[in-house]
Order: sequence, then C-alpha cells, then structure tokens
Amino acid sequence: MLSAHIELILLITGLATAGAVVLFVAPVTMLKMLFGQAPADALSLLIARHWGLLVFLVGALLVYAAYHPETRVPTLVVAIAEKAAFAIGIFISPFRRRRAVLVMALADLAWRQCIRCIWPAIRAVPAEKPRVARQAPQWRLEAASGETVSPRVLATALETAAETKGEDQRTALGRPGSCDPTSWRCQAWPEHLEAELADVEKVQ
Repeated sequence: MLSAHIELILLITGLATAGAVVLFVAPVTMLKMLFGQAPADALSLLIARHWGLLVFLVGALLVYAAYHPETRVPTLVVAIAEKAAFAIGIFISPFRRRRAVLVMALADLAWRQCIRCIWPAIRAVPAEKPRVARQAPQWRLEAASGETVSPRVLATALETAAETKGEDQRTALGRPGSCDPTSWRCQAWPEHLEAELADVEKVQ
C-alpha cells in the first residue's frame, strides 16, 4: 500500500527535512528553542549553521528524488544515514529529555522504518535509459572529396546502393568492409552502430 505513494512520501518528508534551513538562518533562536541552549561562541555558531545547511540539502535531494526515480536509491542511502545518526546521537545524549528533540528523533526512526517497508519497490524502479542525443554523432565517410556526412545522408546513400544491387539494406551495411559500392567507403562500421543508426533515424 505504501509503495503506491512513494512520490508523496518522499515529497512530504523532503519538505519537512528541508525546513532545517531555518537553523541556518537563525541558529541561535532555533537551538535555544530545541535544545534549551544557544551557541556560546563563533565556532558553535558556525557548526550549527553548517549542520542546518546539510540537513536542508538532504531534504532538497529527497524532493528531487520524488520526481526522479533513478536517483532514489543513492539519495535514500544518504538520507537514512543522516537521520539514523541524528536519532542515535539524541538517544545517547542528555537532550533526549527535551520533548521537541525527542519527537524529531522518533519521527526520523519512523520514517526509516517506512522506507524499509517500501525499499523493494524503490529498488524495482528501473533507472532511466539514456536518451538518444538530438545532435546525432557524425560518422566519417571517405568519398572523393573526403567529406563528413550525417547518419541520415549515410542511410539514404546506402539504401540507394542496396536497391541498386537488389540487396537488403542491412546486408549492404553489413559488417566492416561490406559497406560501399557507389563510391562510399566506410572508415569504420562497428556492429553496434547498426542499432544506433536506427535510433538516430527515429529521432530525426
């Protein structure tokens, strides 16, 4: 049931986690409110601001992962480590007596358990396949002028050559050395380029 709402879970928890940006903006007020103590020197203030910024960035990554399934696994690994470290740190410190901080630690543990339940569904989401570039790569063909032509021109020329010889186009393209007759001479034609050429033709 929870796996059907992965995006919503990541979005809500990401926005809640990103709320730590207030700790970066107003560290003295927030630390006094949460922990009952304010930074006593410049070093403590620097560390508090840095901590708030890091937690905010983790929240931003969770929001991003909600809309980009291919980034969920590494993002959640980072988020789980951050939240587990915070919860453990709170439970072994005297600050566990502070109600607000204790609620935050328990919420992080509950979130971790929720992610654990839907982890198989998260890992099952396939990574996004890289898209074929709109700007098709150029393959060099040597003609009398030594010019470089695009895959579209190559496909047209070889198709014409195949029809002229009464052969199938794929046979005409074939393997290195079989690409030719009408003055076209392939400098290189690896086998995998046959499938890539078909993809390029679809894009164009």
